[in-house]
Amino acid sequence: MPTNDDAPHANWAEADADEHVHQKYDPRPVTRFDRVSDDARSPSLWLRPVDPNTEHAETERYGVSVVREGEEGNEPFAHTEGFEAARRVAKAFVEAYERAVDGGSDSPIEAGKEAARSADDAVSAPV
Repeated sequence: MPTNDDAPHANWAEADADEHVHQKYDPRPVTRFDRVSDDARSPSLWLRPVDPNTEHAETERYGVSVVREGEEGNEPFAHTEGFEAARRVAKAFVEAYERAVDGGSDSPIEAGKEAARSADDAVSAPV
């Protein structure tokens, strides 16, 4: 059941990521935020580690990706150094997405991605 306690915006709720296999082998957090809406195609925002979980890892890079119900793909559109930075990038995405929706934009996901990629915590676009 989604909660709004740590969501980046009132219209978004943290949901169970249901990544039990991932968490079984990798204790780093995986987080999913769902847009609370009657629209079945509302996006979900995922924050997950992109580097293997090894004791010699020099970084803890996270990828931020967006998925819509019924669409393929979940490739990160932005990378960060660490989980908290990924949360801040997600917040930038969500705020831009909501501004675009409120403004009647036809492409709120692209507006969100652009804002997230230019956020201070985004270290690079995916390679």
